[in-house]
Amino acid sequence: ARAPDCDPWNTTEAHLLIDRTRASIPDPDLINGAPPPGVAGVSAGSPGRPWSEEPTHKMLEYVGRQPVETGVSTMYAVWYNSRRVMERTPIHVHPETQFTCILNGTLMFIAEGMETKNYTTGQCYVMPGMTKMVSVNVGDAPYVDVDIFRVSAGSVPWIVVEPSALWMQTTQFGQKDEGVSPRHGQLASIYVDIHV
Repeated sequence: ARAPDCDPWNTTEAHLLIDRTRASIPDPDLINGAPPPGVAGVSAGSPGRPWSEEPTHKMLEYVGRQPVETGVSTMYAVWYNSRRVMERTPIHVHPETQFTCILNGTLMFIAEGMETKNYTTGQCYVMPGMTKMVSVNVGDAPYVDVDIFRVSAGSVPWIVVEPSALWMQTTQFGQKDEGVSPRHGQLASIYVDIHV
């Protein structure tokens, strides 16, 4: 449980979900039996025009929270991501199925049990829930994508499972994970604009 003015992901339920999920994922440093290409890195947010007036250096662009018929609160959010050439997300899972569109560049989407595919400007894809995955910038310049997520109360947008990148759990979506320290001073600053 949490106080209404607390970080929505710093809850007992969220931490238990993260711990339970990490414990259940076999071979957390491999996808389809192999390490993914590229180097895990923290997203830079929006690089600026035409996606935002200025570079944002933030992930969370919009949050809306709405109760559903069950009374459980659901968050709807949009995040911009930008990664350098051959930089990738850490190996992670999404507790719920999510959706991403490529605004600029080319990325390779690798997911456990699925065919590896490249997506480019204007293309979108679905990220299945509870499936190990990464996205790798395979273009010749930084890519920009936008995540459109629905996150139920007590859940989190993602769960980093790659052992060497667990510190990134807190850097991508403004989650709090006090038990994990960032390495090499790479903790990202996350600014949150909330519209209800």
